[in-house]
Amino acid sequence: MSRKKIFTLLTIAVSLICLAAFAWAQISPTEVSTKDELIAAVNGAADNTPTTIVITKSIALGGASLDIPQSKDITLTLNKGVVLSTTASSDILFAVNSKGKLTVNGYGKIEAKNTGLGVTAAIGVMAVSPDKTGDVTVRGSVTLSAVGGAMTGAIMNGTDGEGGQTGNIMVADHAVLTATNENEEVAAWAIFNVATESCDIIGDVTVTGNAVLRAYGGGDAEFATCAILNAPANKDKPSRVTVAGDVMIEAYDSTSDAHCAIKGMEIDSGDCQVKILSGNFEGIVFVESNDGKVDKYAVKIHSGTFAHFNDAMSNDKKLWDMYKAPGCELTYLSNGKLAIVNCVAVSLDKDIANVPKSGDSVEVTAELIKNKDGSTVDIASMEILGAEGLPGLTVTPDNENHKIKVTNTGCEDGSYAIAVILSDNAGDIACATLGITIKDNSARPVKPTISGDELNENTVSADAQTYQDKEEAAAILPKDFTSEDIATDTAGNQTINPETAATLLGGNAKSSDISPLPITSADAGTDGVDKIIMTSYSVYDEFFGFSDTEQSKDPSKLSMYGITKDGSVKRLSYVAHVKDAKDGTFTVQNEDGTIATTIEKGKKYIISLFIADGKDCDLGNEKDGKIATATFLDKTGSGGNGGGGGGCNAGFAALALIALAFVPTRKKK
Repeated sequence: MSRKKIFTLLTIAVSLICLAAFAWAQISPTEVSTKDELIAAVNGAADNTPTTIVITKSIALGGASLDIPQSKDITLTLNKGVVLSTTASSDILFAVNSKGKLTVNGYGKIEAKNTGLGVTAAIGVMAVSPDKTGDVTVRGSVTLSAVGGAMTGAIMNGTDGEGGQTGNIMVADHAVLTATNENEEVAAWAIFNVATESCDIIGDVTVTGNAVLRAYGGGDAEFATCAILNAPANKDKPSRVTVAGDVMIEAYDSTSDAHCAIKGMEIDSGDCQVKILSGNFEGIVFVESNDGKVDKYAVKIHSGTFAHFNDAMSNDKKLWDMYKAPGCELTYLSNGKLAIVNCVAVSLDKDIANVPKSGDSVEVTAELIKNKDGSTVDIASMEILGAEGLPGLTVTPDNENHKIKVTNTGCEDGSYAIAVILSDNAGDIACATLGITIKDNSARPVKPTISGDELNENTVSADAQTYQDKEEAAAILPKDFTSEDIATDTAGNQTINPETAATLLGGNAKSSDISPLPITSADAGTDGVDKIIMTSYSVYDEFFGFSDTEQSKDPSKLSMYGITKDGSVKRLSYVAHVKDAKDGTFTVQNEDGTIATTIEKGKKYIISLFIADGKDCDLGNEKDGKIATATFLDKTGSGGNGGGGGGCNAGFAALALIALAFVPTRKKK
């Protein structure tokens, strides 16, 4: 062989080796075990190049989202049961916020828990014109879970109302999607695929291969819980829903006797079982297809039996934890009662550990439960993932007693999550996510501070003192009140029970509408005899009850109330200046003591009360320079007439409105 041919062959061989090495570098997966490594791996992926990222340990995103840019093609492989989670009180909370092409596979869980009121999804997609988002594929032993919020979906695929286009959704191969909202006024969807305006285009939805979709929620006369909500806004731009293979779809509505399992679907082939789980449902369930035809569909109806499930679930957290666990199946015994089979689940006695201030500790007990009766089994091992490096937090596992102690050692406000993995001697393994919140939302007395204003000659200030003992606090209230009319806030201070306050307001007022201030006493000495006494309280923005669409509030529109000597309530009037204080008034200040002309979301404020010594709202009765008060805010601003706002935020507001048009109307009970 000539030297020229040998050189040519060597050159080709070296080139092939280099090409192979380059190709391997492009396709070899990147292993990550921390939040920072995961974000760096996604952002560092080459544009429009398939990139696999293997998550080897559970990662808590700490209230943030993992963003997948529009130019990326990412496969997230969850290895050995890891959990990727985010927990926060937020307007919008996506565990994964995907603009690009996303595939999730392996064995593990992606979860978003929203303790606030907002859009919540394990995987969220918002198509913004003119870009088109990529496809979302979930396959393998993967669980997507979304919990809480004011709109809840395991996968939420939506548009911006200005010509946005989304990709397709594929759920296959034993994947489990669950959307859970225990608020009876909020609907949930396993898959939410909605175009906002007629100019928008949404992709197709395919569910196949032993996949499981579960939606547990509530709603009102317009919102309804659906396993799949598919809503193209333009009939000329349809979106196709295909369900094929051995698929289980469950839609359980806690409050209604009419709802939907799937809205806007076509069935191609295969066996598809749709379970409609309802409190008092009777009759045949209908499913509407994209062309407007309504057909009977293969539906199991269990008339009158899910009232048992609803009652049991509300009283038995283990049953609820089993229902949410991947792989667990619902069935009925011959006596019509609910059973859960083929189930291994972790049950925590607290889903969220709140340790609001330094030195606070919370102990959480973990149990491994199996089969239909929720009985516990011996735990062979317990592993805690994601606890390393949490700022200002110490997580101490007690493996022998299967407890986890969470201690605040100086952590700032925030939300975090850890994974608790349990196994038994038979080799069964299950995991659960424990959320950790560092935020003391309770109102606390502070020293009255005035800046740029002054007290008038009839007003003095005094420091408010709280009550830690329920009986002592009850003794301050009028004689018909008892300790049952008292509640304890997260700071250990006693307040008026929100249920009692709602009853006193009457109308449609609910306990959830009430934000109480601590029951306090204040001593202004001889200077306060027969005078108006100013007391002050520090509150977070949550105290004021912002809706999802609100960014600010007018303090003059607030509805503050005080308990009076005769056991009724008196509405306090707003004053814009401290110098204008009269008996039975209040104002809102910034933290520096200046008057707050607006109340903005995300900030702390001071509520200052002006109560006259010995008058109606002074529960101390005598004119002695001392006052005792029990006050609260009606967050609806309606004075007991119900009222209140709602809605969604940041692009999903219009989406929520268009969703209403595609959700079946419920009959009133």
